[in-house]
Amino acid sequence: MKRPAKVTLQRAIKLLRATNGTVFRATFVKRTDGTVRNLVGRLDVTKGITGKGMAYDPFDKGLMTVYDFQNKGFRMVNLEALTEICVKGHTYAVK
Repeated sequence: MKRPAKVTLQRAIKLLRATNGTVFRATFVKRTDGTVRNLVGRLDVTKGITGKGMAYDPFDKGLMTVYDFQNKGFRMVNLEALTEICVKGHTYAVK
């Protein structure tokens, strides 16, 4: 089995933003209880958006809003504890 390529956090964020609505997988440690979370989702989903907006910018707090296909809702990915991503069939370990 091939080992995943290692990327920096900044490169991982660029890769996630460049998905342009395609599905990706992210593995990270949750802030609330410290458990490891695997999320399959995508960015730029507009279904269910009310247009009101958020009261804060998630990126300022080290978070990214993602639509989670497994739980059928929006979730926050803790970017500071991101350990692995899989984008367009390529797996990357985040340093």
